[in-house]
Parts: sequence; C-alpha cells; structure tokens
Amino acid sequence: MLRNAGDGTFGTVIELFGGRGPSSVVIGDFNGDGRADMATANILDNNVSVFLNEGGGSFRPDTLYDAGTRPSSLAVGDFNDDGNPDLAVTNRTDGDLSILLNNGDGSFAAEVGYAAGGEPVATAVGDLDGNGNPDLAVANLADDTVGVLLSRCVAPPAITSQPGPFVVLPDGGGVAEFTVTAVGAEPLIYQWRRDGLPLADGGAVSGTTTPKLTVNATIEDVATYDVVITNDLGEVTSNPVAIAVQQACRADFDGDGELNIFDFLAFQDAFLAGCP
Repeated sequence: MLRNAGDGTFGTVIELFGGRGPSSVVIGDFNGDGRADMATANILDNNVSVFLNEGGGSFRPDTLYDAGTRPSSLAVGDFNDDGNPDLAVTNRTDGDLSILLNNGDGSFAAEVGYAAGGEPVATAVGDLDGNGNPDLAVANLADDTVGVLLSRCVAPPAITSQPGPFVVLPDGGGVAEFTVTAVGAEPLIYQWRRDGLPLADGGAVSGTTTPKLTVNATIEDVATYDVVITNDLGEVTSNPVAIAVQQACRADFDGDGELNIFDFLAFQDAFLAGCP
C-alpha cells in the first residue's frame, strides 16, 4: 500500500500479508463503517483475503475465504440487494465463478459457484439488462469468449402481499380464495395449512401448493389458514386468515388471546343438552 501525500506523490510501501499469489485486488466498504476495505484473490492458495480498514491507513490481519481453483480476478457488487458489497471471483482452472455474499459485518458466507467458460480470467460488474440489478461479464481465455451472467434474486423468501382477511360466507357456504405474493430465490415452494396441518388438493380444496388457495367451503371448512413458503435459503409463514359461515362464531376459549372459531348452533345444542 502506498499512501498519497496529497500532491500526487506517494509515501514508502506498507506491506500487508495475505495469501500467496495475490492476482487481483478490489476496494469496498465491507463492514459498513465508512472506511475503504480491501480484498485480494490468491491464485496459489485458492482463496480470498479480506483486509478490514481500522482507520489511519492501518488494516486488520486478513481473513481468508475459500474460492475455487486458481482464483484470478475479483469484482465487487451487491448481488443479493441487501445493501452490502459482495464479491465475485473467477476461478481459472475450474471454469467457474464464485459468489461470496457479505454477511453485513465484513465477513462472508461460503462461496457459491456458477459456470463460466474455459479459463475465466477477468470479470466486470454492470447492469447489463437494465433491471437495476448488477450482472457479470466474464472473459474466458481458453474459449475466446465473454460470458454474461444475468443476476436473479438469491434471497430467502419474503412475503410482499399477505392473504386476504377473514372471510364470512353464507349459511350454505361458498368459494373462498386466499392469495399470497412472495419474492426470493427460485424455486419457491408453497404449502397451505389448515389449523397448522398441511393441506392436499382434493374434494373442496385446490391450489394447496400454489400462491392461490381455493376452498369450496362448508361448515367443515371453518378454520384458520396460512401458507409456508420455502426455498433453499429459508422459509416464511404468512399471516393467518380464517373462513367462517354465518352460523359460526369466534371466542377465546383457551385464554391465549386468540379467537377460536366454533359452530354457534352446535354449541347451543350441546349447551342445552347439559354438560356430560
């Protein structure tokens, strides 16, 4: 490292020791403290060194993160849209590219590999399809090609629109529909539940593994419903919603602060018959 004296001249060399064969260096504020940190791709050690800036031009000892074989270049971009700079690493021997996602504190998750071309030696970041997300272009030495990797969401599922509110149907029942909207890394897996138990398509129920649940409801379908959405990175559960028909009522039977659904006419019949 050479510190700028402010007049275009630089001071004496300050050495930072990391992995062997550093072949590329990038700058980014990896821990969000407003200081410029550094990372190097170490082609002889098959890893990446991250140097966090302590201020005053000094850096902490490097932290090493595994990459592929012969990492040759680095690029910085916020690839999962969480506001933290991540790292993209070309692995020359493996013919792929590693993404190291920033945990937000200057540490990085384990690398995830994506196929590139023959001997990728350089990569650059840019919004190549105009959707606001950072994409990657990779120069492949052995193939005489440039590979383009368009970004997609690599986040756990998140619900952007909850299912509809409580549904009251006429005495004879009717069709109730609940819809959820979610984003996250594909594939997203949906599982609707009734009173906490997984539902399967059949009879009056359909769409149990889709964003839209349809119930041709009768008194037997009076219950609370929710949906669990999962992908490889996590899961999320929607707000509970309920189906009732006009002869159904709600009351807090067990004192837990939640309203339970019950058939008022059946309750009245049982009450008039007396307790067993």
